[in-house]
Amino acid sequence: MLKIDIRGEEMQLTEAIEDAIQKKLGALDKYMETVSDPKTLRVNVGKLGDHHKKGDIFKAEADLLIPGHKIHAEIHAEELYAAIDQLKDELKVRLVKLVNTTTDHHRDGAREAKEQGTESELV
Repeated sequence: MLKIDIRGEEMQLTEAIEDAIQKKLGALDKYMETVSDPKTLRVNVGKLGDHHKKGDIFKAEADLLIPGHKIHAEIHAEELYAAIDQLKDELKVRLVKLVNTTTDHHRDGAREAKEQGTESELV
């Protein structure tokens, strides 16, 4: 189960913002079926300030803490909800890469053990 810790910087968190973060980033849990608990996602969202030409700039950053690993991502966008969506996409890419690398590594070890067992039976 993924525990999500949400904080706001330079802005007040509304229930709608918290719900959007829970819904969007909570969906990452399905990519962590092979990852052992505890899994924590620390999310900071905030307003960086007014850009003199573009208007408001929002930030969404997250640290995904899983046993033995920390995945960090940070996104800046003109809309807060767009930043949250992009943050989810970035975390998904990094998480899938980590899970596949870990899984492939374990499969290689199992493959080698199987091959060694087969060779000893033939000799």
